[in-house]
Amino acid sequence: MGESYLSGRNGLSDVKNSRRGAKGDGAGAKISSRSIRLTSKLFYVFLLYTVFIWFCEAADLFCYLTGLPQTSILSRVFALAAAAAFHLYWGKRVSFSSASKNQKILFAAGCLFIMGFCLVKCIFPDFSYDTGNYHLYVQVPGFTDNIHESVLPGRFQLFGFRLPDRMFYLFRAVLGLRLGMLFTGLALTVSYAQICSLLNSFLEQMDRPQTKTGRAAVGLLACVPFLSLLFLLKNEVLMQLGTYMVEILCLPFFIELLSFLLQEEESEEKAVLFCILGGFFFCTKMTNIVYLIPVLVLYIIKIRKIVTVRLFLGCLISGAIPVSVYLIYNGLTTGNIVYPYYNTIFHSPWFPDADFKDGRWGPRGMKELLLWPFYMLLYPDYRTSELPTRYVLDMWAGYIAIGILVISGFLRGWKKYWREGILLIVYVFSLYGWAATTGHSRYLMIGSILNALIFGFWYIRTVSSMKPVRCAAGVFLLLFFAGQVCSSGWGTLHGSEWSFRSISQPEKKANISWFFRDRELADQETRQKIDAVYLTQNNWGGWAEMLAEGKPIVNLQAIQFELQDKEEFYEKVHSWMREGKQVWDMLLEGEENLHTYLDGLNGLGYYVEDMEYLDNSLVGYRTMAIARLTMADGRENQIITAGREENSATVRRPADRCTVKALAGNPVYTGEGQEFTLIIEARDSAGNEQTVRIPMEGKQYRKIEAPMDLSGMEEQVELSVRTEPETVIEAVVNLQLIPAE
Repeated sequence: MGESYLSGRNGLSDVKNSRRGAKGDGAGAKISSRSIRLTSKLFYVFLLYTVFIWFCEAADLFCYLTGLPQTSILSRVFALAAAAAFHLYWGKRVSFSSASKNQKILFAAGCLFIMGFCLVKCIFPDFSYDTGNYHLYVQVPGFTDNIHESVLPGRFQLFGFRLPDRMFYLFRAVLGLRLGMLFTGLALTVSYAQICSLLNSFLEQMDRPQTKTGRAAVGLLACVPFLSLLFLLKNEVLMQLGTYMVEILCLPFFIELLSFLLQEEESEEKAVLFCILGGFFFCTKMTNIVYLIPVLVLYIIKIRKIVTVRLFLGCLISGAIPVSVYLIYNGLTTGNIVYPYYNTIFHSPWFPDADFKDGRWGPRGMKELLLWPFYMLLYPDYRTSELPTRYVLDMWAGYIAIGILVISGFLRGWKKYWREGILLIVYVFSLYGWAATTGHSRYLMIGSILNALIFGFWYIRTVSSMKPVRCAAGVFLLLFFAGQVCSSGWGTLHGSEWSFRSISQPEKKANISWFFRDRELADQETRQKIDAVYLTQNNWGGWAEMLAEGKPIVNLQAIQFELQDKEEFYEKVHSWMREGKQVWDMLLEGEENLHTYLDGLNGLGYYVEDMEYLDNSLVGYRTMAIARLTMADGRENQIITAGREENSATVRRPADRCTVKALAGNPVYTGEGQEFTLIIEARDSAGNEQTVRIPMEGKQYRKIEAPMDLSGMEEQVELSVRTEPETVIEAVVNLQLIPAE
């Protein structure tokens, strides 16, 4: 935590103008006169890790295209060597500033707060839609044909740029499903260090009081580690902290790009590094393009005097290389390098011939687009998110600061306010770009932090003047940011986040007991039964990967929508079933869920042959079950439940001596089995009765099979179920009578 991130006076050693020659960096190292200043050593480590994962991806793609084994030790040695070469080249060209002891202590405290908050959220797994749909799936190393081998297990999202997802995998493999999410906390501490560096660099440019008391007052009011924490912990950040969503991993690259814009020194090597960072920024999320374009345009304007043809080509190639891996894979697999977007141009046969856009979010019409920066604050729950951010006072504070800065810039000249001016241009253009493309608040995370940074620059300029009224106004508006952190933090810990986890939920101890052990959803015996996973009613490609890594996964909803009901994909699954392969589906446990699931299968024409619980890593109300499916061929799934009104079914007696067969299990199984007796009674209208008593053990679901003599009974008999003790709820699925052998 002794990270160097600050620069300047008051006990802080600064990286002075490089033209003065070599200078100490506060740690005894020498800084070259050609040094490129980065915000933080933490960012450089983060960059090296990103580069290593990217080279792993590049090696795997090469092996995939050439038919060589992927994820081999040789490929990982190559990736390490390539990352080391990257470090050998750039490591001697970059430098970092350092912090005073007091600042380091405050920074360390802020890091502990971030990691502690993240750890609390990691107690419960991330059940958010995107994580279960595709994030867990695309984290796994190696490329595959996700159209023909597996069939869009994570829907169209599989073909986004998966680099940040891959960065999670090492942490998930080592720490497990829950603690693997701590990587978001580590990434956020990188951004925390970077924002500290930006604010301190700006603070150094201010004219402050010369008296010791005045400087101390400014130091207190502009306590950078504290301000940075307030500006960083926005609602969307806290919602995604401790999840497998990737937006937090984009932040370090964007902040570093801003830092390059705000520095005065330039060189050709620095321009190349800027483009490499920009390439990685785009590669972490396709929607980042709305932030990248204004930053890139401003940087080109900034370095226009040193641009040559050679530099232009070098920058172009450097920026394009990171994303090239995924453009090549997407193009070869789907025919659309940015699948599913702009398909009216690329005409992929695996998506409707339309330009995809989620019409639920963002402005409708030109009027709303122009006014969207205010719409989203005046009507925060209008077309912005499934979980809108209703506390927007901090954004209003940012708008007030923007208004004051704009007036000051025009009255006093933008030369004095050029740093704020750069941030304003990036903010305005990216804000409207975001509104025009997605409009979803999740993708405004970077924009909201940019809003806070603009406020931070104004606030530092304000308190540095030490004018009482201005300082009081700044502190008053700063309280809105503190209120936002408190409001969002409380809401996030109590269920207002993408996975709806809450610290008030039970089973905290049970979840903690799975720390470091939750790498798979099923034990080895269950995994060996599975030949393929067929997701008929849930977009759970990520969970399916944890269940059956390396096995084919087919998503029915993807066949229906993305693949437009192409018969070849239905036939693929049906042929597996006819060949006797074990094809399994996944469902969320729960009595109502089971009823809905079986009704859905009846509409699709599939029949449940077997069921099992998945209680290997998951506990509580989000525990899942799996069901083995075959073609229904005229059969219909049905369920009766002991302990409920719907506890009987009328069936035809096929013979005098029969065997009763079914699947039985508690649909609200909590992991604690108990012994009881399942009683199946047969009655006819004449009053004849027969009873079968079946001892049941705790492990569920299980197949039940017992002889039943129905001699002398009528053609139609009513089968009912009950339990002893009667408090046990037991679902009996597909109860049937077949002739005894």
